[in-house]
Amino acid sequence: MASIGRLFEYKPQNELISLGYRGEAEGTESRVGDGDTERSGGRDTNLATLVLQYTKQELASYTKSRIAGISKASVPWMKQCSAILWDVIKGTISKQRCDALRQHIATRYNDAYAPRKVLNFATAFLKYLAKMHFDTRYKAFELFLELPKGLKVRKHVTSRIVTEEDVRNVLSAFERAYQRDEIDRAHYLHYRAIVLFSAFTGQRSQATIARLRVGQFMAAIASKKPVIEI
Repeated sequence: MASIGRLFEYKPQNELISLGYRGEAEGTESRVGDGDTERSGGRDTNLATLVLQYTKQELASYTKSRIAGISKASVPWMKQCSAILWDVIKGTISKQRCDALRQHIATRYNDAYAPRKVLNFATAFLKYLAKMHFDTRYKAFELFLELPKGLKVRKHVTSRIVTEEDVRNVLSAFERAYQRDEIDRAHYLHYRAIVLFSAFTGQRSQATIARLRVGQFMAAIASKKPVIEI
C-alpha cells in the first residue's frame, strides 16, 4: 500500500504538465514568432494576418511548366511575370505582399493588359502551390489579386464616314500646294500615295499606314500577286 501511495503522490510539476497537455489538446491559441497567432491545430483562420511561404525553386519550376509549349512571343512575358512576382512577393504570401504587388504593377504599367497578365500569372501560381502543398489556403489569396472593374470606353474609328468627295478635296489641296511650290514633288507624291492607299484599303493612318515601309511596297509590286502583309 505504501508503494501505491507514493505512485499517486501529488507533485506540482505533474499538474503543470497535465495542464499544458490539456491546453494543446483543446485547441487553445498559442503564440508564434513575430506576434502571429496560430489557431485550430496550427492553422491561422484570419486571412488578413495569415502568412505562407514558397521557395524560388517552386516558382522556377512552375514558370518552366508554363513556358513549355507556348509561342515564342509569349515566353518573355511569362519570364517577366515570374521575375516581378519574386521581386515583390519574395517568397512570402500575405495580404500586405499581395497589395504591394497590385500597387507595383499599377505604377509600372499604363495599359490595362499588362497588369492583368501579371495578376493572372500570380493567381495561377497560387493554385499550383495549393496543389503542391495540399493546402487550399494558398488559393484563398486570390481575393487580394483581383483587378478593380472599370468602365470600358467605347472607341470610334471616326466620328463620320469619309466620302469620295472628302478624298478628292484632300488630293486637290495637295496639288494646289505643289503648283504654288509650297511642297516639292517628292512630298506631293508621298502625300498623294498615302491618301489613295488609305481610301482604297481603309487602313488607319497611325496604327497601320505610318508603320509601312517603302520596301514592303516594292516587294508587293515585284510579286505575282501584289499583296502587302501588315
